[in-house]
Amino acid sequence: MPPKTPQSRGKAPFAIAMASTLATQLDQLAKGREERVRGRASLLYDSQQAADVDLQAIYAGASKGALLLTRRSQRARQRRQRLNQAPQF
Repeated sequence: MPPKTPQSRGKAPFAIAMASTLATQLDQLAKGREERVRGRASLLYDSQQAADVDLQAIYAGASKGALLLTRRSQRARQRRQRLNQAPQF
């Protein structure tokens, strides 16, 4: 093990403390996410149904709704055309 230089003294305890704090925060976020996901109702679903809906289903429903809206509304059609013409990065 290399000898400690004045620049390296005290860094290991700081790094350990940072890793420990980060791990604690990540655990809290993970626990909080489970509680929020399982108990949150939406405008479309009750809390039990909302917990089982995945992002693909949400995207499919939103896409279908946007398509129906553009069929019925001239303003929505114009907006969609502008979005499709926008430069993509």
